[in-house]
Formats: sequence, structure tokens, C-alpha cells
Amino acid sequence: MGSNLMTAGAFGSVLGNIVWGLCADRIGLKKTFSIGLLMSFLFIFPLFRIPQDNYLLLGACLFGLMATNVGVGGLVPKFLYDYFPLEVRGLGTGLIYNLAATSGTFNSMAATWLGITMGLGAALTFIVAFWTATILLIIGLSIPDRLKARRESFQSTKEF
Repeated sequence: MGSNLMTAGAFGSVLGNIVWGLCADRIGLKKTFSIGLLMSFLFIFPLFRIPQDNYLLLGACLFGLMATNVGVGGLVPKFLYDYFPLEVRGLGTGLIYNLAATSGTFNSMAATWLGITMGLGAALTFIVAFWTATILLIIGLSIPDRLKARRESFQSTKEF
């Protein structure tokens, strides 16, 4: 039955990538990212509270989480490309992707450590909610835009 749950999650990811991509073309990248991540909270908190033998509800919730949280992740390359000049675009996006992949190690250790004290379901809920909220804050506070403007301002003063 676990493979059926993973299949539901995979279909959610694929459908989410398509839907969020179309949505970003219509309303904009940042709004779409924010809406998708905010919607994922509807699935993050109940997912780890569902009884293990309720496969239908688990599959539906996993589908929803993957469609919103991971599905909106299909927009990440476009989001990153806009912040790097063409000369260093490959380096910049590659570096960020590898740092994100490395954080997976941290997340596993943190979930294990938290799981000892609060249970694995609560620990996983916390980890997913933490990173979702962090990304929402980065987008909401326009941190990449501010850093880009700061870099461009610094470069323009260097030219004089």
C-alpha cells in the first residue's frame, strides 16, 4: 500500500507543476509561489495526524501536499534565473540547488532529533512547516530583490 501512497504523491507533484506553471503565467511568479505554499499548510498539519490504516485519506492528503508544496517547486528554476546575471546564472543556480540538497541532511538529522522528544509525525510536520514558512518569508520580504538591488547599486558605484 505504501507504493500506492507514493504514486498519489507523484501524481500530485506532476499535476501541481502543470497547474502552478499555468497560474504563474497568468498572475505572476511570486503570487503563485505564495498561494501554493500557503495552500500547502492545509495538508501539512493533518497529514501526520491521519491514522496509518486510513490509506484513502493519507493518499488524498499526500496528493494535496505534493501538488501544493512540491508542485509549486517547479517554479524554482525560473525564480532563481531572474536573480542571476547571465554570466553566472549556471553557477548561481547550481550552487543554490546543491545547498538546498545538502540541507536535506540537516533536515533528516533534525527530524530524528525532534522525533525522539515529540514523535516523528510532529517532527516532520514542524520541519515541513518551518521550511515552507521560511520560503514564504523570503518571498514576502522580497529578500532576493533587495539583494539584487544592493548588488546593482554596489556595481554602479564601482564603475565611477
